[in-house]
Amino acid sequence: MTLFIWAVILIASLAVLIKASDLFLDGAERTGHYFHLPLFTTGLIIVAVGTSLPELASSILAVLHDAGEIVAGNVVGSNIANMLLVLGTGGLFFRGSDAKPHRLGKDTAPLLISAGLLYLLLGTKTIPSWTGVVLLLLAVLYVLTLGRRGISPLVEPHTSATVLKAQDVVKLFFAPICIYLSAEYTIIAVISLAEKTALSQEIMALSAIALGTSLPEAAVSYSAARRGNMSLIFGNIVGSTIFNSLVVVGGARLFGPLAVGAAVQGGTRHVFLGALCIFILYTRKKILPK
Repeated sequence: MTLFIWAVILIASLAVLIKASDLFLDGAERTGHYFHLPLFTTGLIIVAVGTSLPELASSILAVLHDAGEIVAGNVVGSNIANMLLVLGTGGLFFRGSDAKPHRLGKDTAPLLISAGLLYLLLGTKTIPSWTGVVLLLLAVLYVLTLGRRGISPLVEPHTSATVLKAQDVVKLFFAPICIYLSAEYTIIAVISLAEKTALSQEIMALSAIALGTSLPEAAVSYSAARRGNMSLIFGNIVGSTIFNSLVVVGGARLFGPLAVGAAVQGGTRHVFLGALCIFILYTRKKILPK
């Protein structure tokens, strides 16, 4: 196909991505309202899982195709993007009077524990087999903890009564599929445009990987920011990071060995630790812009 056609595909894919993100947020918000969940909890559970499921599926497929070394890079890259690019996207496009950070409270410890375990595991050449079960058990424990405090008096009261309709459920399950497919076609278009414009293979690969790990979450963050829902963005970041660190790594490890590349061992995991520190400091109002 010609350069023009790939450019059209890229623009169309981005348009579908943004629209699908809006529909998904509609379904997620109304579902959260229906079950009396705060926006932060809605982002933590519904939005985070919805945007991270493609990563779980791709990681398991990578292991089954004897490419387990891809998993570590995908997870750590996605977590870095969550805490920097996704948060930055939310702050840049926020529509409201004040984009105040959300106090993580009880979710600080699970975030630090899951991220700390991931940091340590990424320092090994091969992730031990027993970690698959341990990580998944920790994820189950966290979900049970959320269940005890998730359905509670609202942190952020909703002003309108919400009736959950069939179309809301359809949005909740159908929109993530559209988000994933549109993100995939965006990546394909970027790669094809890079090939036709004679960019190096290294630049092309780095661009595609960065785009693939962050585009769905960044699109949802953009849509949430336009609605003024910063708490939902923070919930999405925390939930996605915990989900990636525990469920994606743990689930993929059950299907086969996970090797950790030299680049991840040597430098990328330290960048991840730095991104975590920046995110925690931001939520504690230590590095807010004046």
